Amino acid sequence: MLNENNTNKLNDVLNVLETNFQRLNFAYLRNEKFLPFTKSILQDLDPEPISFVDQYIFRFAKIQDIMGDKLFGMILELVEEYNDSLAFIDKLNKLEKLEVIKDKEEWIYLRKLRNEVSHEYPLLDDEAVASLNNLFRSKDKLMDIYHSCLNYLHKRRIIE
Repeated sequence: MLNENNTNKLNDVLNVLETNFQRLNFAYLRNEKFLPFTKSILQDLDPEPISFVDQYIFRFAKIQDIMGDKLFGMILELVEEYNDSLAFIDKLNKLEKLEVIKDKEEWIYLRKLRNEVSHEYPLLDDEAVASLNNLFRSKDKLMDIYHSCLNYLHKRRIIE
């Protein structure tokens, strides 16, 4: 149900996501010239570019956490499709059915990729480097899911 309190909470979540996307994009741009990463590129990077790799990983994870833990539930609650006992996969199924997100498998892939990078980085084996490159290539997919949520909220006239 939409009320002023829900609207304020939703706007707060959207503002935090916007800030995180800005910082994710900034970190991406600071490392774009090094892409695709190789073991030798990563080993030779100075501390500043490495800090932007770290920032990118952190922001990607933060965005996924906020979207998964807050935004998705808020959307379902606003359209009265939410209850506390829903497993996350059921939330994704409902979001896909409502056409809030196009493909739940894409979200699951991004989550798996994010977890791989979190566990493997800063180890610089071939698998870790490949996962890191895939994470950097997945920025637009994450943004597409976010924009799909925004479009749904606009279409339903939940936000302006």
